[in-house]
Amino acid sequence: MHKITIAPIPLDDLKEYFSNKEIKFHINYDDSTLKGEKLLTYLSNLDVPCDVFFKNTSKEEKFDIVKSYLNTRMLVNIKSLEVTALLIVLASKGIDNTSYYNNNLLTIEEINEFIEFNKEIVEKWTIALASGSVYNLYTIKDDKIKDLTNDFDKVDDAEYCGINYVKLYNYLSVFELFPKVKLKDKKFLVKQFTEPMFKGSSMYDFWYVKNNPMAILTYGIASGSLDNDKYFKLKRENIENVSTI
Repeated sequence: MHKITIAPIPLDDLKEYFSNKEIKFHINYDDSTLKGEKLLTYLSNLDVPCDVFFKNTSKEEKFDIVKSYLNTRMLVNIKSLEVTALLIVLASKGIDNTSYYNNNLLTIEEINEFIEFNKEIVEKWTIALASGSVYNLYTIKDDKIKDLTNDFDKVDDAEYCGINYVKLYNYLSVFELFPKVKLKDKKFLVKQFTEPMFKGSSMYDFWYVKNNPMAILTYGIASGSLDNDKYFKLKRENIENVSTI
């Protein structure tokens, strides 16, 4: 059940939600008094099912909320911003998937303009996402495979980029990005890989999802259905290609 509302969400709407947990709020961004980072912080703390829609929002306001989303340290569940972030990182590597998603926030022209003005944060998101192949090695309980992570530069910075990048592992098309990032640019993100910095959860909770083919491969190794030595040999022969399965 969808309910159109604004942010802050009126008390009567919240009361209705707590008596009917089937409700999902659709927040009208244009009519809301909370914008940008303040909105993301509010929704992260409130933690109710919601999405945000944009009707007559100016390009500047749209760019502002997207930039806030890419930078925020607050984990939020906002599908419209997840899809927009996905399309941005893919477009930054020459992949146009705008026709595959029902996204009305940014056109492909606006996406390319956003990338042009926000190159650093977009590049950090692409590196963090593609470094999931390094994390994949780290999760395998085999010392020979895990030792391969020592070949990557370590970045010990909890604020390397906004934390919502982990939500994109639930989109199969994000894995088109992996081979577009050079192996030498992938990182071992110490805090992200080893600490529960995603609203108290570890990265594994966002990595091991049904649309992640690499997580399925890892499960095959852990369950014994895939031979570790064979995988290790393949990794040594062509680490970049196997890391992007």
